[in-house]
Amino acid sequence: MTRHDASSHKSGGRLAALVLRHAALEAAVGSEQSRPVPDMAALQALKRKRLAVKEQIQRLGAAHVPQDRTD
Repeated sequence: MTRHDASSHKSGGRLAALVLRHAALEAAVGSEQSRPVPDMAALQALKRKRLAVKEQIQRLGAAHVPQDRTD
């Protein structure tokens, strides 16, 4: 395994962990929203965390996807 392969594998594992974390946060948001009286502070905190994880996923994903060049 080359250094690049090891780095890519490690990043892929991080990406997978972030995707799982995002799904868990999505479920937590849905659960909180379905309560008769949602805790709005908790809901906002969950949504902020979910957004932060989504941004991390996008950054990692962009680092692994070659950009199309339109020169």
